[in-house]
Amino acid sequence: MLDLTVGEDEARRVLANWDVGELVGFPGERGGTANPAVVVDTAAGRFFLRRRNPRYSGPEMLRHDHALMEHLAAKWVCTPLAALSRSGQRWADVAGRIYELYPYLPGEPHDPQSEAQIRDAGRALALFHRAAEDFVAPPGKEWPRYHDPAKTIEALNWALGRLAGRKEPTSGGRTPAQARADLQRLLQVAEELAASLTDADYANCPQALVHGDWHPANVKYREDRICGIFDLDWATRQPRLVDLADGVMFFAGRRSAPLDASDIRSLTQPFVLDPDRTAALFEGYRSVGDLPPAELALLPGFLLARWLYCRADPMRRKIAPEEAIDYLLDGIWGPIREIRQTDPSHTVFA
Repeated sequence: MLDLTVGEDEARRVLANWDVGELVGFPGERGGTANPAVVVDTAAGRFFLRRRNPRYSGPEMLRHDHALMEHLAAKWVCTPLAALSRSGQRWADVAGRIYELYPYLPGEPHDPQSEAQIRDAGRALALFHRAAEDFVAPPGKEWPRYHDPAKTIEALNWALGRLAGRKEPTSGGRTPAQARADLQRLLQVAEELAASLTDADYANCPQALVHGDWHPANVKYREDRICGIFDLDWATRQPRLVDLADGVMFFAGRRSAPLDASDIRSLTQPFVLDPDRTAALFEGYRSVGDLPPAELALLPGFLLARWLYCRADPMRRKIAPEEAIDYLLDGIWGPIREIRQTDPSHTVFA
């Protein structure tokens, strides 16, 4: 399990790598389910100190992500630009851990009831895609298919393996037979998706430099306009439907509880699709860029791939093993039914 805390002593020690003076306050505001981060007050002002997950800390990823930040800053996109450390880089290596320090950007969290904010999530995403069109990426971050059904199938088989020979119920009270039956049904869904949205189909979709993790916890608002876009760890060239699926799921989808950026269970809670909110998101995107109906016709497949993956992947990495199967299965079928009932010829998509 990943350590998701940055303590005050750790912050004080790490901040010595930047010319920001001593630590004078530790408000304790935190964020991130993969990259632990904390707000710090220094003699030079308020900053956001982030410790990068080792998965995203390779030299090629650092070069790519910080070159992208510099490119977007020059285009006046509201992404943060990491402060230069004493070494002249926009990060610091402290005992083998990579840290970044960002100026603190004030703003308000997303209001899930605000259609105006959903519309602006579409507009800001289109601006992000447009600004990155001429970005020349340093080599080394050419990543494979996102939310690949093959990876989901692998994770489901892992879960089935954990049930082999088991007789006692899961921590959530499912009998092994019940859990096994649900996993087999999910496996069939994933296999059907892999056959209907092939690697070739994926590669032939219009490409963009995507954000890759477009959800409300990665933005801030001011007067219903996005004023901050954060967390570019997943920014690579992929079909832009990757970001649009995230937008529909995380901004336009309705949930029973607010999203909590520090809680993977909150971020991956079940949702209900909402045509009016989806239309607002698309309207915002189309105010800046084109969004052809033929491209959107493939969106349900991307939505299903995203939903399955955002449960199957954390199950093995972010959830205690004894809770993994219940985490995967709790509430998973509602969104699957919603997505399967989505009609790509609906006026929302046209």
